[in-house]
Amino acid sequence: MLLSLFSITFLNSAQQKKVDVLKYNQKLADSLGADQYGMKSYVIVMLTTGTAKIDDKEKKANLMKGHMENIGKLAKEGKVIIAGPFSEKNQRDYRGMFIFNTKSKEEAESWVKLIPP
Repeated sequence: MLLSLFSITFLNSAQQKKVDVLKYNQKLADSLGADQYGMKSYVIVMLTTGTAKIDDKEKKANLMKGHMENIGKLAKEGKVIIAGPFSEKNQRDYRGMFIFNTKSKEEAESWVKLIPP
């Protein structure tokens, strides 16, 4: 599969609530790895279909099994926040996506290499 990497920043749950109700919580921000504004960076990986064609159903099933096991392992390690396929076709032919718990593109790339194509 071909991969596209994007960096993105999300607000932590404390900032998603009304600003006038909650004061900034430095302890919470620190525990989440957020910056001084309570924002945390992630890397998004978009999966696309590669050029390899695999007709052998058993080989396909084994590849998918390995793919899912590695995603599960990365999730248990806290490296993958969200992973999954897209249910509909789209203009860029994205098949699915990962959101990795890192702000480093290089670190996310090293984790992607652990996942079979």
